[in-house]
Amino acid sequence: MKPYKIALLIFSVITMLAVVSAIFPSNGIKIFGLNIKFTTINNVLQPLNATNINAEEILKQSEDQFNTFETQIAAARNNNYIDSTELKYKQFFESNPARLHFPNNDVEFLDPLFKALDSARYKNIRIVHFGDSQIEIDRISSTLREGFQSTFTGMGPGLLPLIQTVPTISVHQTCEPTNLPRYMPYGSASMRAPQHSRYGIMAQTTMVSGTVTATFTTRSWKNTPQRVRQFKHCNILLGNVNTPLTISVTPRNGATITKTVEPSNISQQQNFILPNKTNSVTVTFNGDAEVMGVMLDGENGVQLDNIPMRGCSGTIFTAINSQQPKQFCEQNNVRCILLQFGGNSMGYLNNKTSREKYISSLARQIEQCRKWAPHATIILIGPSDMATSIDGTIQTYPHLPQVVDDMRKMALENNAAFWDIYSAMGGKNSMIEWVKSNPPLAASDYVHFSDIGANRIATLLKKSLFLAYYYYQYRNGIDNSPIINKVENKQKAPNFIDSITTSKTTPYFIK
Repeated sequence: MKPYKIALLIFSVITMLAVVSAIFPSNGIKIFGLNIKFTTINNVLQPLNATNINAEEILKQSEDQFNTFETQIAAARNNNYIDSTELKYKQFFESNPARLHFPNNDVEFLDPLFKALDSARYKNIRIVHFGDSQIEIDRISSTLREGFQSTFTGMGPGLLPLIQTVPTISVHQTCEPTNLPRYMPYGSASMRAPQHSRYGIMAQTTMVSGTVTATFTTRSWKNTPQRVRQFKHCNILLGNVNTPLTISVTPRNGATITKTVEPSNISQQQNFILPNKTNSVTVTFNGDAEVMGVMLDGENGVQLDNIPMRGCSGTIFTAINSQQPKQFCEQNNVRCILLQFGGNSMGYLNNKTSREKYISSLARQIEQCRKWAPHATIILIGPSDMATSIDGTIQTYPHLPQVVDDMRKMALENNAAFWDIYSAMGGKNSMIEWVKSNPPLAASDYVHFSDIGANRIATLLKKSLFLAYYYYQYRNGIDNSPIINKVENKQKAPNFIDSITTSKTTPYFIK
């Protein structure tokens, strides 16, 4: 074909497409139940500018706000500026995008948790972090664990499955044989347990039969916190024990401790106290039983468990037999449950009916967790910003802000706190900039954080939790919080309880 004919053909096709684009309805047309759309001329000539947000600037702004706030609080307290101190806290809880949201706007909501944490030097306090693939590899959880253990004492990586399918940044695991049957209430239907729902607190159980040997060794990478590298307790969570079960626990450079467990259909926890702190232990099973987890902890302090569920929407807790989870929470003093879900359902929540159904199901999960751990504070963590291609442009899911808002309202109505990752990371279309940042703070799927991004978002959550803790200390006249030391300690503020008595005011509640 001659060149001019090729050019004429291309021009004709472009003209035809332009005409179709001009007359095609913007909301598409339905043919046999399918909604067919065609891009507009404006989208071709002037593609949607999805965002002008810079991820690094967002994070730096949020982090700077925290640092500035802490310094201002310290200065006000050290100079006896009670009204100024109260105002600074009020401003944070009212407006900071990384703040925690409390039921009835009651900033005293976390006080029972903080009182428990203050006693962690003398007993174990446990925090359980459930989530989807955003927390795999011990991301986010590890940052929170380091913060709690360094402040309130504690050691060890916490609860682990017998077989770890996704390696974590905290523990290296091996198990022989590798093909043990595993069951869980989410994922492929083939993973469901036959004729029962005994999945345990980790929402998974592993069947051991014959001789099974597993080794757990904490990582010693440069960034691994020192406290997580050692442990002194190795506790085994069991479901049904079908035959006499021998459990042998051998710490590195230590003598083997052996117990024999008789057959039982009642879940139980077998505790092994090691002679010394260690960073590695080998556990050998001989018999037939359900193993629901292995705990590597310290004698006292805070333990924080990372329980990721890839592909899970967070609506599976009501499908788990409550015997073992309830027993676990009672025996191990679970005082806080973090539920981080929503991302895996985002593609299906594009109408009011589906959103209402999902939110209602999440409410039932919160109630189930409360039955397992009546004394635990529950915090629901919403989904991050997520982007997808819409009319050829990568942008935030249109219904995501509504889902986040619905989750927040539901959590507060069900006496749970809420933390909004979506707002903390910058809101609409912020995920695009997180992906574009150098180094990347999120993956190219526009859904998952990178390891660096996960640490940054976890740090914001940690700071928000600890600022609430500092306010708890302030209200109770406790002046040993880290922010007090940020400026010269000229004069400590008087006990806050005394100040509200003399000024005839009441503790601050957001109006």
